[in-house]
Amino acid sequence: MIKIAFVDDEKSMHSVIVDALRKSRVFDEIEWDYKSYYTSETFLDDESSHQFDIMLLDIELPGLSGIQLSKQMQITHPHTKIIFLTSYENHLKYAYGLNVFRYIMKEDIHDELPRYIRELIEIIRESKPKILKFKTLDGQLMCQENEILCVLFERRRPVIYTKDIKYPILRMSLKDVYDKLDKSYFVMPHSGSIVNVKYIKTLSKKSLKIKHLNSEIIISRGRYQHVFNKLAQYERVMTGRLI
Repeated sequence: MIKIAFVDDEKSMHSVIVDALRKSRVFDEIEWDYKSYYTSETFLDDESSHQFDIMLLDIELPGLSGIQLSKQMQITHPHTKIIFLTSYENHLKYAYGLNVFRYIMKEDIHDELPRYIRELIEIIRESKPKILKFKTLDGQLMCQENEILCVLFERRRPVIYTKDIKYPILRMSLKDVYDKLDKSYFVMPHSGSIVNVKYIKTLSKKSLKIKHLNSEIIISRGRYQHVFNKLAQYERVMTGRLI
């Protein structure tokens, strides 16, 4: 779940932001929620304000300005990533030097905001890796989702491969394992394999290779385009390009 705070005194801007994010489909496969605030003071008075991963913050706010709020948040909300919004380019000079992720002109929200949100989602995921639990022959396994290279069906069991070791999984089908994984990262190139696209080293229409593994993984007929699209989406996020 990605939680976003909108802090802007223009009520219409909150609708513009939501519209930009929904039309971009940036959250198609990710749960998200948002909350609107119209002043810095109402945000700070909210006891739940520490829960937000991302803040979209207007520079020109009545009372405590966006600049002042961002300075305060460096101390009180250091984990929240801030994107500044403004209607006036000359106001950006007051924001330089602050620990802010990006600056966006309000007229460019539809073009730029989805791209920056995608970048932040990747940063947030890497900083808060998902922990998964599985039963193995040696007991319960707890592993970080982002450390899984692939899952292969071997000897009638799913086998999780990480960089250093592999784990045969008990009492689960390959589909059960796939259902636990983030579909933004994991894809099934074949009915007997699951791959983390961030570890794909080479890709052809018939097979792919994974970093840290020597063997090739077969791609079933008709699944190449799906694998290619997932990898392309991941690479565009990493390079900051808009899908």
